[in-house]
Amino acid sequence: MYLFKAYIPNDPELWKIDNYEDFLVKRRTVLSEELNSWLDGITTMEAPEIALSIEELISEGESSNLEFKSSLRWDYVHSSINNKLENVVLKTVAAFNNTDGGVLIIGVDDGHNILGLDRDYESLNGDRDKFEMHLLQRISNKYSTDYATKNISIKFHIINDREICELEIAKGASSLYTLVKNKDGQKEEKFYVRRGNASVEISNKSEIENYIKDRF
Repeated sequence: MYLFKAYIPNDPELWKIDNYEDFLVKRRTVLSEELNSWLDGITTMEAPEIALSIEELISEGESSNLEFKSSLRWDYVHSSINNKLENVVLKTVAAFNNTDGGVLIIGVDDGHNILGLDRDYESLNGDRDKFEMHLLQRISNKYSTDYATKNISIKFHIINDREICELEIAKGASSLYTLVKNKDGQKEEKFYVRRGNASVEISNKSEIENYIKDRF
């Protein structure tokens, strides 16, 4: 045991005074092998993940994997319910799925201002639970219950006495198309991805096929 800790070669022949030079060569070899093994262990270590608080996440601002929405269905411009806003949220879900995954925070505007979810709660005549059920139902209806169960995680946070929703979308194992109505009222399948801090449509068929081939 002590010989091993001191990196002494375990061949008794090398311990003889006449073989001292050979002993030194062997010991240098053992030391070199141990050092290289230790260095390999350092270089293969994964950097520890540091979890950001929700406040820190918001302060980071929108990016390729983070987006803010003022509300799920309440239109602050017209002070009324606007169901089209839900489709924008669904488009964002698909874009994150089709790219590298990401986080959508509802109840925060583009300027990082905390608006909360009270207006959405009122529009649903409910509270956090009803909001969560409604959101998951919309995602399930659009992309399937299986998808919503396996790829979506929802958390709620309170900042400055206002509640916000953190929607985490996993990087998808398969592509998602989103069925939307065009200007003529006809339903069309759209393919969305993240580009910078925005969700954008890829409309060219061959470009979509190449993207899916490379991504999935």
